[in-house]
Amino acid sequence: MYEQHFHWPPFGSIELICGSMFSGKTEELLRR
Repeated sequence: MYEQHFHWPPFGSIELICGSMFSGKTEELLRR
């Protein structure tokens, strides 16, 4: 999991993207 230690806007956006991708992968695993 990615921890939120960055307070800069650019890094925050990257964390949101990584988080959404990670949640999507978990959903695919659950479907299997």
